[in-house]
This record gives sequence, C-alpha cells and structure tokens, in this order.
Amino acid sequence: MNSVTGNGQDNSNQSMILGSKTSMSEFSDTAHEMGQKIADAASRAGDYIEEKAGIVGDKIKNLQGKNFNEIADEAKDYARRKPATRF
Repeated sequence: MNSVTGNGQDNSNQSMILGSKTSMSEFSDTAHEMGQKIADAASRAGDYIEEKAGIVGDKIKNLQGKNFNEIADEAKDYARRKPATRF
C-alpha cells in the first residue's frame, strides 16, 4: 500500500522520481567519462600526426635540390646494401 507524504505525493511516485534522478546522474557521469576518453584519444592522434608530419617534412627537405637521377642512385644503393629490407 502506498503512503502519502507531507506534500501530497505517495511514496511510489517519489521513489520513481528519485530513481530517474539517479539514472540521469549515472548517464551524465558516463557521458563525461566517454567524452574524456574521446578527448584523450584525439590528443594522442594529434601527437601521432604531428610526429609523422615532422618525419615527412624532413624527408621532403632531404629531397629538395636533388634531381631524379640522384634519388634513383640512392635507392639502388640502398637496395644493394639491404636487399631483404622492405619499405
């Protein structure tokens, strides 16, 4: 049997409302946690991209001022020195 509280609501309605608040609080906590995980992953991805962009930039600097024959000769020399190495 439901008892009536001082404000005219019965206990079943009050417990349903409190349960809803708990559920929203849990949802909010989970959403915050997932948001933090996404932010952390985005930060790591940004660091990775920055690192790789630096490597590519260095390679481009090494290629500037070289003609195709120089690049081809370096590639052939590398292949002779390390024939089993894959790119």
